[in-house]
Amino acid sequence: MDSISIVIPAYNEEANVKETLQEVAAVIRGSGLEGEILLVNDGSQDSTGKIACQMIDEIPYLHVIENQPNRGYGGALKTGFAAARNDLIAFFPADRQFRFEEIQKLIALSAEADIVCGYRQNRQDAFIRRVNAWGWNLLVQTLFWLSQPGRGLRL
Repeated sequence: MDSISIVIPAYNEEANVKETLQEVAAVIRGSGLEGEILLVNDGSQDSTGKIACQMIDEIPYLHVIENQPNRGYGGALKTGFAAARNDLIAFFPADRQFRFEEIQKLIALSAEADIVCGYRQNRQDAFIRRVNAWGWNLLVQTLFWLSQPGRGLRL
């Protein structure tokens, strides 16, 4: 059986953190995976960390990590990845812009690849953000010799 560490970077997410943690915990419980949730409170100036800490009794495999000062999204991910202890590591933003149950599809593919990456379909972002995402995806595909989106080239 695989185990999974879910890293959740959070900055000023008091409006979302409780529902995010409940959603992630429910998916882990229903998946049959052993798991841990690592919420990285990245220097929030609101009650994000306090709300998360209050949920430890409800979710015993929840660990709240405090970044002070704020280290940014990448810094929060790095902190969470360094603390992760399980076979698989995933990250999920605290702002609830995705549905966490989609992780099951990615986990199913993880036996066939070193890295599995999800993406947003039908992006509703501003034009410049879509252009930036397109450029970033092209760069990653080129650097890692990906022949086409969604298909890695095995070496």
